[in-house]
Amino acid sequence: MNPLTWLTDWFERRYTKQALARLSAVLVVALLTTQLLFVWYFGSVGLSMGKTAYSNDDRTVVVDASELREIEREYNTTHEEGWCLYGSKNRTHIRVTEVVRAQTIFQREDRIAFTCIPETASQVAAGQNPRLIGNVHSHVGYNESHLSRLDVMLLGRVSPVVTVMGVYTERDGVEFFTTESLNEPLDKETV
Repeated sequence: MNPLTWLTDWFERRYTKQALARLSAVLVVALLTTQLLFVWYFGSVGLSMGKTAYSNDDRTVVVDASELREIEREYNTTHEEGWCLYGSKNRTHIRVTEVVRAQTIFQREDRIAFTCIPETASQVAAGQNPRLIGNVHSHVGYNESHLSRLDVMLLGRVSPVVTVMGVYTERDGVEFFTTESLNEPLDKETV
């Protein structure tokens, strides 16, 4: 017997159709309420961050020169690119030990979307213990590596998972930002 059919039959024997209809309605309302709260919370965090624009994170980003060269080597002048950052973090430093080019969901000249989920899953499947700490994306045609308004909103939404967001431009190279430092990039130390 199909498990779904068995479960349905068990519920029908145990509860009236009216009780099942009420239970279904309560579950649907609870699911919708949870989704709306989730969207409201992460959306409001991102929007409010754009208004407050902090500049008081005094951590230093420590990154290997070879990893920075990886970003420079894969930079494209015709469309944005994305990279996933792996490493560690504490109260004084953010250490980037590995940069992995991101698989894109979509990519245009002025916008890119990626999640770092496939990259992280690949590392787990290979027996590694990856620690995703952030991401970098390029801004094509800009001279300064600063967060755009959209970047600020996105960082606010993903900040429970992503600690640092980097922006790469051809002239400035990569600059790193956190939710506590949106206006000014963090200090960077290349080793």
